[in-house]
Amino acid sequence: MWILYNVYKNFKNTNSISYPKIFTSGAARICTNSKKEIVQFPNYTGPGAKSEIVFIPDENNYFKLRENAFKSGVNVLMSDIIGIKRILPDRRPDACKKIKYPENLPSISIVITFRDEPMSCLLRTIYSVLETSPENLIHEIILVDDGSVDEELKLAVNIHASNVQKLKLIVHERPLGLMIARTKGIEQTKSDFFIVLDGHIEVTPGWLEPIIHRLVQQPNVLLTSHVGEIGREIFEFILDDQYKLFCAFDPITIIEEWLTYSWAFRDTRNGSVEPIEYGTIPGMMTAMRKEFFYKLGGFDTGMEVWGFEHIEVSVKVWLCGGHVEMIPCSKIGHLYRDIPWQNMYPDFDYKTKNKLRFILVWMDGESKKLALEALHRGNYSKQIDPGDLSDRFKIKILNKCKPYEHYIDQLRKISNPFIPRNVRKSGNIFNKATDKCLEITSIEGIFELITSHCGDHVSQFCVLTDNMNIRISSHWIKLDGRKKKLSFPTQAQNLLVPELKWKFDEINGFIISNTSIGCLTVNNYGQVFLKTCNDSPLQKWSWFP
Repeated sequence: MWILYNVYKNFKNTNSISYPKIFTSGAARICTNSKKEIVQFPNYTGPGAKSEIVFIPDENNYFKLRENAFKSGVNVLMSDIIGIKRILPDRRPDACKKIKYPENLPSISIVITFRDEPMSCLLRTIYSVLETSPENLIHEIILVDDGSVDEELKLAVNIHASNVQKLKLIVHERPLGLMIARTKGIEQTKSDFFIVLDGHIEVTPGWLEPIIHRLVQQPNVLLTSHVGEIGREIFEFILDDQYKLFCAFDPITIIEEWLTYSWAFRDTRNGSVEPIEYGTIPGMMTAMRKEFFYKLGGFDTGMEVWGFEHIEVSVKVWLCGGHVEMIPCSKIGHLYRDIPWQNMYPDFDYKTKNKLRFILVWMDGESKKLALEALHRGNYSKQIDPGDLSDRFKIKILNKCKPYEHYIDQLRKISNPFIPRNVRKSGNIFNKATDKCLEITSIEGIFELITSHCGDHVSQFCVLTDNMNIRISSHWIKLDGRKKKLSFPTQAQNLLVPELKWKFDEINGFIISNTSIGCLTVNNYGQVFLKTCNDSPLQKWSWFP
């Protein structure tokens, strides 16, 4: 604890803070044979890049510490080893580094929300922003503690907020949920622009200027950075190709997913580092002009606890006169961990409520019908109350928002997503011989088709498209032609390929691959595979309802 409390004393007088360190693994060789060593961690440079390792007699001590450290979902032991000051490497393309931004860029307010965050992760988020951002561009950093109970964390944050200029702390004695916490933070900002960050983010050099510059250029834009991953074991920084994937959501299950840019769209980019269209922002980073944010009603505070607020705000930006973009020249890292908000109300299905509010207000047509049908399956309750939606519908009217199809049109410009349209059938696929239904399941990440007792499960929810593709839950049923086995991708760039098309013989009940004479067949163990059609009852299926 003294390490974290003493940081302010040294903060202004040094570029590096030297801490006694403890054992490390993965990022450096296991140090069990020497009393003390200096180890260079890979993947980042700057203050704290060299770590002093203190001897631990044997590996068992480390693994005991590590097991305890992972109680919060990440290796807090390693996080504490790294300390609260490090600078991630500058991963910007050379073209980004050559851009000269105006000297008169306005300052921006940054809101960081947290609840029982690992202390070193949260403080590293704060100092990452302070260390890598030009001082004149940071108007303030608003810290919103949404009901933390960790007394050591609360004391540490209070000490830093009291001693570091530009930090302001807002404390909620009881948790209000992520949407309200973020809203309360934005309400306290003094700048015309804001960025909302999770409490487990690290930014990289040059991340801020392109965000502010774009907000000045385009008043009606919702922005996110190019987000990489910080590993939860050794906290390495992993950054994928910025032109490959974009954040969106499954059109039926409304589960967040990453979609692939079409090759045609990527060709039009030609390696450009200009802002790039996104489907929706990921939830960990939001940047907007405050006036536009409030004009669209802000976050939906009728949603509760955590989840889908970023989907709601993204779709309504597209529908109500704005654009959603990722800024390739702004790179940040996000630590994927268990979110404390998730465990606030274990018996309350808040995710369904949040999805339901989004679907009822912003979706329409066949997309809305199928999303509602999928939502009301499994543990989801048709009796759940979405709450008052009148203010959300007023937003649509006042801003003359376009139909949901406009959002779909934006996706089609950058990708080839599946959008429900002219669906032939939806429901369960029933096997007459076994009296069971088709279901998709997975064991250790390997998906397979089985049959099980028919129920109101989303894993049994099937859609037959107008192109004769079969979708079960969020997976396509595809024939792997080389192995003559079934595969189950979640994305399909071209639904017209024969491997994704099926013939449904409604008279005889066969589901036949378009590439062969094989039929979907269930065996005595409930496994479903492709077998030569032989008129067996195990090959006869029907749809219901």
